[in-house]
Amino acid sequence: MEWNPTDKPAEHKESFFGVKLYEKIQDEIAGIGDIEDILGELAEGIVALEKTDEPEAFHQLVMDCKVTAESCAEILAEKRSFFSFYLGESDAINQIVLERDLNMTMCQILKWDKIDARELHKSVKNLTELGKRSGFSLRDLIKAGQIPSEHIPEEILRYPTWAVDRRGYCLVGTEMDRVMHLDETIDEMEERRK
Repeated sequence: MEWNPTDKPAEHKESFFGVKLYEKIQDEIAGIGDIEDILGELAEGIVALEKTDEPEAFHQLVMDCKVTAESCAEILAEKRSFFSFYLGESDAINQIVLERDLNMTMCQILKWDKIDARELHKSVKNLTELGKRSGFSLRDLIKAGQIPSEHIPEEILRYPTWAVDRRGYCLVGTEMDRVMHLDETIDEMEERRK
């Protein structure tokens, strides 16, 4: 089963790509702070009710408190809807966020600049973890030959070697789980042949 985010419906793609999610989450959290302030004002209004003897002023304060409470409820409903959509109603992260993170991490790997194999290794490790949480294996997500690389010598391709950086360090191992220098990799391959 190969994963492809472009197979999703248009509205899914819009929510997937069309939102600067980190900024949006920060805005939503800031909005919760605004609700705290409004509820503080509501508490002051309720205290003022006790001190109001005039029926008309009392009625007006009750109506103001009601409107404030309804406004808070509407804002909270919007925030709950946002967080439910992007983060799920349970402790697990919503699938759309996982898919987004998978896509972004795959893009990092497929656009790797070939400068430092350790950076590539970090991205692959992150992709492996995201894949496990999403039900995809690393082999579902990345195929041999997809990762940008400097020339990989024929004698170490079967190590397996997935990519080589500009300084001669390689991403190696069946699970792309180690970084070794070309010379070390060649030496180890020669040891295996003996």
